[in-house]
Formats: sequence, C-alpha cells, structure tokens
Amino acid sequence: MDKQQKPTPAFFVARTEITALLLGVVLVAAALIYLYTTAPHVSPNPVPQAEDFRNLILGSIEKQISADNYTYVAELRDLGTNSTSVTKVTKQGSKWRVDQITGDAEGRTYFSPEKVIVCSKLSNVSEWLCTDSAAVPELAAFAGGAEKNFASARDSFKASLMLNSSAMVQAGNITRRTILGRECLQAEFTVDYKKFSIDELSQLGLSSDSPVVKDVTGLNSTNCYDSKTGFILESTTSFSYKFVPSSSTRVFTSFSDSVPAGAFELPAKLLAKDEYSQLFDIEKKKDDCAKKFNATADVDQCLKTEAMNTRSPVFCAQISDADVHERELCYFLLMQKTSDTSFCPRAGSLSDDCFFEAAKSLNQTGLCANIQNETMKADCTK
Repeated sequence: MDKQQKPTPAFFVARTEITALLLGVVLVAAALIYLYTTAPHVSPNPVPQAEDFRNLILGSIEKQISADNYTYVAELRDLGTNSTSVTKVTKQGSKWRVDQITGDAEGRTYFSPEKVIVCSKLSNVSEWLCTDSAAVPELAAFAGGAEKNFASARDSFKASLMLNSSAMVQAGNITRRTILGRECLQAEFTVDYKKFSIDELSQLGLSSDSPVVKDVTGLNSTNCYDSKTGFILESTTSFSYKFVPSSSTRVFTSFSDSVPAGAFELPAKLLAKDEYSQLFDIEKKKDDCAKKFNATADVDQCLKTEAMNTRSPVFCAQISDADVHERELCYFLLMQKTSDTSFCPRAGSLSDDCFFEAAKSLNQTGLCANIQNETMKADCTK
C-alpha cells in the first residue's frame, strides 16, 4: 500500500506567495520607472531654453537635410547696445519664421519671396505691432528689432556661401577644431559688399538702399563644418552697417549654434562637389605640401598645382602673403583652365591681363569693359 503524501506546511505556502507578490511588485515598479524615464515630460508651462533647443538640434541634426524644413536656434548680440537675444528659426517651404525667445522684446518675422512681415511687442505690452516691409520698409526695420537684423545676418551669411560663384568672397585660414566632442574643419571667409554688383545683391534679396544693410562695410564669417556630415556645427558672422534713419554706425554680430548646412542654401547645392565639399581635403593637402617641401616658395608652388588639379580657387587663397604674385597668377591660370571670368578680379595686378585673355579666348568683347588700362582696353575691343 502506497504511503499517503503529507500535506505541505502552511508557512511554506505563505512564503512562496509572498515571494511571488514581491517579484510582481518589483516588476511593476521597474516598468513604471522605465516608462517615467523614457516618456517625454512636459511641464504645465514650459519655458523655452536655448540649451534645450541646442540639444534637440544636436540630437536630430542628421535628419534635418530636407530642402523645405529647418529648425535651429541663434543667439544674436548687438555690440552697439550690448544686448543679446535668443531666437528660434524655422523654415517651411518658401516661408521663414523667426521667434524671439529671450530679450527685452518678443518678435516674429515671416519671410517669403514676395515680402517680409515683421511683428513685435515689448515684454510689458500685450499688443503686437505688425508691419509689411513692402509698404513701410523703414518702420519694418525698427519694428522687427533683432529679428530684422537677423534677416540681414541671414542674407549676409548667404553671401558668404557664394564662394563658388562670386569673386568677392575670400577664403582664409582653415583649422581643425573639436566642438561638443565632434571634429570639424573651421574655414574663415571675408565678404566685401562694396564689390558686389547690383545683380548679385538682388539675388541675395538685398539692395543698396536697404534700410538695415545700408553702407555695409564688410562681413567676416567663420564656419566649422562637421568632418563626417558636412553640417555647420558652429557659425559666427559679423558685419557693420548704418542704421537708417539715425545713420549711426553700429556693429552687429550674430552667433548660431549647430546650424544645418542647408539652413541658408539648399543642401543639394552645398553638398555637391563644389568648393565647400573640398574643404575637408584642403588641410590634408596643405600638410602634404608642407611635408614635401621646406621652402615657402616650394609649398606655394605645390598649392598652385593643387588648385590646377582640383580647379579650386580655395588652394590659391592658401598661398602665402610672401608670394602675392604667385597667388594672383594662380587665379589667372584658373581662369584659363576653367573659362570662369569670376577669377579675374582676384588676379590683382594680372586682372587686366586676365580679362583681356578671357575676352579674346571666349570671343566676348563685353569683358573688355572690366580692363582698367585704357591702352589695353582699346586693343581688346579691336
């Protein structure tokens, strides 16, 4: 006869149930902690912070390559009044919107191909003042405050991106930096507005009688391009202008944090095989030239050769100041190689020869008008 199985003591049953209960509590707590730490938290009255926008952009910068939609943050500092404002900028299709986050005044600016509408209000005033720049350009310039100035900075920065098509932009030093743990190549550019033609200013949306950008004396731009993605990690633009109608010269500097490379021009144009995409090769090739040769003149010759091989004037700009003639010759030879007459103004003392050669080789007598030497100009038109 089988032995009858003894019942399990009650305290063992209780201990097992308690263990299971505790395990369930731990699992539920872990799930709640996971949901709490991963779910987005929105306070009842969130206050936008520049740091928040910067982190947001850094986290999604690789995704922001659409030609129609951008979001980024800019800090604007007016050195004339020592005032600073933080601005959020968005672009949807052909329309731009600028929202000022901090500062003495709030402002919104809407850009479109047809017109600019500027709305602003002081922090202690509830009503918005909106103006149409097409109707009252002077009033719009003042009403927009920092936002309208930002429009000038945006257009001025756009001018600095005309490196491939404009002879007025001079490339300067190129150095390697690390920003927020990401390596980038920093390029310095200088733009002289006085050398821009009316047509070029018109393409930029600027005019010689623009109320904000009148009497611009020049623009300096420094961009640091991410070595892997080509995006601009940091950009600084500064220029001087006469503020109408007070006619007082004020220096305005804009700072932009993590601005995508397409924020001012279409990415397809910037990321194409033009001078900007070659920036990442310049430092290496400069180092190669320096390693091959000791004498400065030999290094300059090496850079000139690189300019011819790549058809890029960026290498001409790297030729030392000690050999100005070699640098001017570099631009002249580039014109011969590419038939691009925009290199002629940069040829300096060889500018007349450059335009003369271009007029004859391209059979375009209209280029003769650019020659300063009257005798050479007369020979050119024959």
